[in-house]
Amino acid sequence: MAEEFEFFTGSMDDMSGIGTQKSLHMIFLVDNSGSMRGGGRMDAVNEAFQRMIPALQKMQEQVQDAFTIYLSILAFNEDPEWVTTPAEIAYYVHSPIAASQYVTYYSRAFQELNQKLSRSEFLGQGGKMAAPYIMLLTDGAPTEGDDYETALEELKHNAWFKLAQRYAVLIGADTINDPNARRAVSSFVDGNEEGILDAADAEAIAQSVSAKTIIIMDQMTKRRGVAGGEEIQKGKDADPYPDFGTFPGGEDPDVLFPDFDTGDTAEGEDPFFDPDLQF
Repeated sequence: MAEEFEFFTGSMDDMSGIGTQKSLHMIFLVDNSGSMRGGGRMDAVNEAFQRMIPALQKMQEQVQDAFTIYLSILAFNEDPEWVTTPAEIAYYVHSPIAASQYVTYYSRAFQELNQKLSRSEFLGQGGKMAAPYIMLLTDGAPTEGDDYETALEELKHNAWFKLAQRYAVLIGADTINDPNARRAVSSFVDGNEEGILDAADAEAIAQSVSAKTIIIMDQMTKRRGVAGGEEIQKGKDADPYPDFGTFPGGEDPDVLFPDFDTGDTAEGEDPFFDPDLQF
């Protein structure tokens, strides 16, 4: 029988989180293929982390009674590697990520993320769990022959990924204008173009990645009326990305587990990647 637990959706209508900490995971998938050496791209990604970490640590101080924020970073090229596994943001010190000499395989990064988005892996802190924040950063389309679509479809059956706040950053003018790259990341964010950030140069990379992360994390930690935060009003004026992090059937903070569309499932087959999420 699967483990029972309380799932925290991040909506503003639920009770205050004071006295019951929730784990909130930030996960970055960072392309560190050989092309990231050009134009100061890899340096700019590292600069983005250097800019955002102090702000996130200050945020953690403000919501420490309600949330524990964790950071994980997956660097990917031909083979993905976790350069940071879940680390409490309060104690995190960023070490620069180096660009490799290899090409870009989205599929292997998606497979690795799928494996780790589980109570038996990265999400094993126990208690309530906030919807994860996941950002994909890349400066190129998937390598020819990379079957990323299959890996992504499998990832979309992972309930944690389904609920996650997801964003993607296209790095460099060539990638921004590459229809194959845009198509790949668009699928990652479920076709919501507002979830895709265009960063043409080094400063745009550092600014957009850090600013977007700080804004969204601030919203995610304040929606519950936690200590030190104000409730955010509903509506597009208050939240420019209202479609992310909500249940497919409508927002309901009292639902332990939403009814996901998992497609055709054979009798007796578990439709979700993570068995911990079953009733």
